[in-house]
Amino acid sequence: MKVATANLEAEESQVPALRQVVVETKSQHAAAYRAMEAADAEVRKLENDLSEYMNARAAAETSQQTLLEGEVRLREQRYNLDDRDEAHSTFRTNVNIARI
Repeated sequence: MKVATANLEAEESQVPALRQVVVETKSQHAAAYRAMEAADAEVRKLENDLSEYMNARAAAETSQQTLLEGEVRLREQRYNLDDRDEAHSTFRTNVNIARI
C-alpha cells in the first residue's frame, strides 16, 4: 500500500508539468494555425493579383492584335501602291521612249 501511495504521489507530482506541456503544445498549434492561415490568405491574394494581371494582359494583347492587323493591312496597301506606281512609271517611260 505504501508503494502504491508513493507511486500515486509521484505521478500526481508530474501532472502539473504535463499540463504545462499540453498548454504549450496547444499554444504552438494555435500559432502555427494562425501562421498557416496568414500564408494561405497571402497565397489567395497573389493568385487573385495574378488572375487580374493575366486578364489585363489578355485584353491588352487583344487590342494590340487589332492594331497589328491594321498595320499589316496598311503596309500591304503601301506595297501594292508602290508596285502599281512603279508599273505605271515603267509603262510611261516605255511609251515615251516609243514616241521618240
